[in-house]
Amino acid sequence: MFIPDYAKELLTVLEDNGFEGFIVGGCVRDALLGRKPDDYDIAVSATPEETKMCFSAFRTISTGEKHGTVTVVNKGKNLELTSFRVDGEYKDNRRPENVEFTRSIEADLARRDFTINAIAFNEKRGLVDIFGGQKDLENKIIRCVRDADTRFNEDALRIMRAVRFASQLGFGIEKHTADSIHKNKALLENISVERIFVELKKLLTGKNATDILIQYRDVFETVLPELKKLTQEKYLENAKAVSKASDEITAFAAMLVSLPRENAEEICSRLKTDKHFRNTVSVLTEYVYEDFNDRLSAVHFIKNHSVETAEMLISLKDCFSLDTRVIKNTVSEITNGAVYTLSQLDINGNDLSLLGVRGKEISEKLNMLLDKVILGEVTNSKEELKKLL
Repeated sequence: MFIPDYAKELLTVLEDNGFEGFIVGGCVRDALLGRKPDDYDIAVSATPEETKMCFSAFRTISTGEKHGTVTVVNKGKNLELTSFRVDGEYKDNRRPENVEFTRSIEADLARRDFTINAIAFNEKRGLVDIFGGQKDLENKIIRCVRDADTRFNEDALRIMRAVRFASQLGFGIEKHTADSIHKNKALLENISVERIFVELKKLLTGKNATDILIQYRDVFETVLPELKKLTQEKYLENAKAVSKASDEITAFAAMLVSLPRENAEEICSRLKTDKHFRNTVSVLTEYVYEDFNDRLSAVHFIKNHSVETAEMLISLKDCFSLDTRVIKNTVSEITNGAVYTLSQLDINGNDLSLLGVRGKEISEKLNMLLDKVILGEVTNSKEELKKLL
C-alpha cells in the first residue's frame, strides 16, 4: 500500500524510537478502494508526551492531547498522530468522558465506528484487520464494529455517518446495523446541528442518495421534522430528484421542494447554514414550479436574484424534468450582453429630470422603459426611449 513520504517519514521516526505507528481509518479505506486519500491519520503506540518527544525536531501542535492527538508538521503537511486508546464512558451520545491510552492497535481498532474504518497498516506488519473490514469493502457493506446499539449510543453522529458512507460509497447497510439505526434515531436530537448539516451535505451528493433517503426516511424526519409534511409520493419524487443534482445547494433544495418557503428558511436557519446557502435554497424551493412563460418574468427573476441563482434554478428544474426553455434562453441572452438592469439603459434619472419627470415617477418611468427594452418593443437608444415619455 502506498504511503507518501511525508507520512512514511513519521512512521520511521516512531519505529526508530521503539514505538509503533500505523496509517488508519479513512485513508486505509480509500486506498483499498483504489482512491487517493485526501489526508493521512496515524495511530501510534506512544502517549502524547512520548509523541512530542519523538518529534522534538519537528514542529508540533497540541490539538487534542486530552484525547491523545498531537499534530506533527512535516514537509508542509499537518498530520494528526493519535495514541492508541480505549474510550471511557459516554454520557452525551457524542464524546467519551475520558480515554485510557494503550499499547495495542487491536484495542484501538475495537473502539472505532465501522469495520471499513477499523483497518490499520504499516509496512512492517501489513494490514491489521481484525473485524473483517476488507471483506465488507469487497461486499460493499457498512457494518458497525461489534454491537451496533453500543456504537450508536456512544456517539449518535455515527448514525448519520453510516447513512452518509452508504450514500457516498454506494454501499448497503448490514441488517443489524440498519435495524439499530432505525431503533436509535432519536439519539440524533443530542447531536449539534452543525455536525448534522456537514453529514447531510455529503450524503445528498452521494451516488446512492436516493435509495438512502427512501430507506431511512424516518432518520431524516428526525433531523428535519418538516419532511413529515410531504406525502409519500412527493417524498419519493424529491428523493429521486436529489440524485440528479450537481451540487449540494441544489440537492438540499430538491429534498425540500413543495414545503412552504418559510419551512426551507427555518430548516436552514436551524442548521446554521451560511446566508448564501439559506437564501438560495429558499428561492429555489419557492420558484421551482414557476413557469416563466414570458421573457419578462424570467428577466425579473434574474434581476432580483442573479444569473447564478437562475442557473441553479434551471438545474433544479432539470432534476424534476420541468420546462426550462424560457429561463435558459434568457440566461443565455443576458450572459451575451442583453439588457436586463436599469444601469444598462441608455437613459437615466438625470435625463428624465431634464424632461420634467419628478419624484417616484422617475423610478416608475425607468422601469417601464426597461420592460419595453426587455420585450423588444423599443431599442435601447436614448432618442427612442424619450419618444415613449
